[in-house]
Amino acid sequence: LGCLIEVCLMLIVSVALFCDHSLNQALHIAEGYNQDDTRKIGNPPDRFLVIAAAMWADLALFSVFGYGFRAAYYGRVALLFYWPRTRAVFSSAISALKDLLNIMVFWLSTVVFFAWLMM
Repeated sequence: LGCLIEVCLMLIVSVALFCDHSLNQALHIAEGYNQDDTRKIGNPPDRFLVIAAAMWADLALFSVFGYGFRAAYYGRVALLFYWPRTRAVFSSAISALKDLLNIMVFWLSTVVFFAWLMM
């Protein structure tokens, strides 16, 4: 039953990505863009179609062989990055981590400096 539900949901995701890919190509053709150009907002759906294909392969291997390791979890997390809001949240988190890294480097440098003075 779980595999059947996953097939239905993967079918919905794949159709949505394929429709977005088709619309993106039609937009590029209509507006005269080159193939190298990308959409103004977000990533092109080609990358996410590859992720969806890998998830289909994972589902097929699990259905046939029933192995213990599933890569679908990683694919689902990667598909979250298709939404611009998710990318915005992660870019904010990365910039916050860069600031935190600056503070940690300063703090560790201070600790090393005073440890050197105490020796």
